[in-house]
Amino acid sequence: MKKFGYILLVMLAAAATVGGLLLKDNIATRKAEAKQVVFKLVDLTEQITDPATWGKNFPRQYDGYRRTSERTGTEYGGGGSDTLATDKLKADPRLVTIFDGYAFAIDYRARRGHAYMLDDQRTTKRVTQKPQPGSCLHCHAANTLAYRKIGLENGAPGTLDDPLISATGYAQLQTGFEKISALSYSNATQLVEHPVACVDCHDPDSLQLRVTRPASSTGSAHSLRPPTRSLICLPLKSGEPATGNPRTIPTNLPPAKKCARLSVANVTSSIIAGRRRPCSIPGTTD
Repeated sequence: MKKFGYILLVMLAAAATVGGLLLKDNIATRKAEAKQVVFKLVDLTEQITDPATWGKNFPRQYDGYRRTSERTGTEYGGGGSDTLATDKLKADPRLVTIFDGYAFAIDYRARRGHAYMLDDQRTTKRVTQKPQPGSCLHCHAANTLAYRKIGLENGAPGTLDDPLISATGYAQLQTGFEKISALSYSNATQLVEHPVACVDCHDPDSLQLRVTRPASSTGSAHSLRPPTRSLICLPLKSGEPATGNPRTIPTNLPPAKKCARLSVANVTSSIIAGRRRPCSIPGTTD
């Protein structure tokens, strides 16, 4: 009887040991799974700009991206339309006077969905009738790869395999940005294929938000907050030049035109400074 008790005790100890080892293995497996944020079907890199490829790993997010091309619309712009978006100049002829001398006086339409941002820029009369520089591409295309390639061709250090968020990655971006910005828009747009896409805002490994636009050094320099979704988007609408020098505002323009010539960085800094009228920037009058 006593022998049977020992055997039972040994068996219970062995079972507890095996159970403990299985639990440890399960915990290790779950921790490894937690590090993988997605069921990976393809390996994503900094060189993949096509959102459809990213969509293989992130189908739900890609579905949201594709919905921006739907032929629907709302009073706020909506996903798209069967034809070109509503002409704002016809809806409010005063805009022609406000933007006189500015390309928006030629063609100014309601915004469409994200998926149209590159095509609409390529076809707007602001570009076809009034030739624009390659710097316009900064806000409308998945251009990080194009910037880096041109940067490397023009002496920037490193390789395309370097992380974008690195000294060499940023050097490639900046050099390429300056070179492409100096091209005509018609030539620059041939270097890209997609509108702003996943790789422009997300790290392909961690999916963390990051700033990839060269103009971010000036466009978000006035912000008092750490990188957020809003600040990731802000550099896409910065009007600062590649040199980082503030844009000169002509002093002989009427108030509305001066405001139209300001960059988002200037307007943002004005709001942060507490000015109720963003066009009241030092050196200008409203």
